[in-house]
Amino acid sequence: MPAAVTLAAEAVASPARGARTIDYEPAALNPRRPVRLHLYLMLPAIIVLASISLYPFFWLIYMSLHEVQLAPNRPDLWVGLANFARLLTPCAWCCRSASACCWR
Repeated sequence: MPAAVTLAAEAVASPARGARTIDYEPAALNPRRPVRLHLYLMLPAIIVLASISLYPFFWLIYMSLHEVQLAPNRPDLWVGLANFARLLTPCAWCCRSASACCWR
């Protein structure tokens, strides 16, 4: 074997030096996209869906703490938790309907 081939073979297979590796990274054809690109693309849809679902939720809380007037130009009255307390008290309609269901 020629001397140059012997040295090259020893450089590749020599246990002291290890296998030869490529020290550079080849250039990519396309630049790398941002890691969070999919989040940036979904952000407008997330904002729209959040606003559509959160607005009625907060309006429901507002209406549960107020006595909403159906007449125009009349302000809503703050009642606090009175609407929830009224749910727990027995009313005449509830008593009549319960007795009508249980009547024989």
